[in-house]
Amino acid sequence: MRATITSRKPAVKEESFTLAALPLEQVLQAEGPASLLLGVDAYFADRPVLILKPPAEKKVRNGMSLFLPETPDGEYRVYGAEGTFLALSRMERGRLTTIKSFFPV
Repeated sequence: MRATITSRKPAVKEESFTLAALPLEQVLQAEGPASLLLGVDAYFADRPVLILKPPAEKKVRNGMSLFLPETPDGEYRVYGAEGTFLALSRMERGRLTTIKSFFPV
């Protein structure tokens, strides 16, 4: 199973959004509510990105852990090959497990 680690966020069609705290003036001057929304993955921007190939993405979507022995330990923002934010996951000794998934079921 192969995956790509990057510090860049992939081009994504966002499915989950949140509104960050903003000054009232900025909210009132915004052209529309959508311009104020951030993807939920923005909260985890300090974690590196792990992009999975389709077979690995299917396993994550089905709640399975992955064995990626060459991936360094730590927490990752996990994306599918098409850029969908899937999960916040933890890598320990080559095994990737989901902390919290964010894809629609």
